[in-house]
Amino acid sequence: WKAAPGCMGRVQSFLHSSCSFLIKDMIKYLWLEDGRAAVGSLSPSICGRRNGGAGMKVIVCSDSHGAFAAAEQLLEQQPKAAAVIFLGDGAEEWGDLHEIYPEIPFYPVRGNCDWGSDWPGERIVELGGHRIFCTHGHLYGVKTAGTALLEKRAAEENCDIVLYGHTHVPRIDYIAERYYLNPGSLRQPAEGHPGYIELNLDGKNTVPIRVEI
Repeated sequence: WKAAPGCMGRVQSFLHSSCSFLIKDMIKYLWLEDGRAAVGSLSPSICGRRNGGAGMKVIVCSDSHGAFAAAEQLLEQQPKAAAVIFLGDGAEEWGDLHEIYPEIPFYPVRGNCDWGSDWPGERIVELGGHRIFCTHGHLYGVKTAGTALLEKRAAEENCDIVLYGHTHVPRIDYIAERYYLNPGSLRQPAEGHPGYIELNLDGKNTVPIRVEI
């Protein structure tokens, strides 16, 4: 591990020495040794991946907006993924990809641009010992209200992970002992580069990693 520029030296030393304590909202950016980024306000369970161990890798992506090649590239990069969660605005290409790769469990939700899609507007998925709330985000006003309405919904549904898209801005936030994850866009990022989130789950730990493509 190495801290992003601007992080205090003692944070870097701590990360090298121990990942066993909770640090909430302490570090805004962490850069993994292979260049992948974790973005937002983080819980240090992000450190759990260093310890190895069996777990489930779930791919979370959103807002491909017709970018079939980028979506297929994601699947080729992650041949061992246990599941793919797609958060909307790309029903056409992901419907085709689901037919091409039927062996990969696929959990989509409908976005505001997925006209005619019969996908649900939201869903709850239970994977790796976690209860995950999935929605595109437009139904919860994420462009104006942020995660405020999602936080209420997550509490109602007793979900410990919330996934959303719509803003095209990648986020990894840890609020009131829940993760709020936005993978950004596979085609038209409002900030940074196109990408997705690799979500590593092992029952106790949640390790989200933003991967650029």
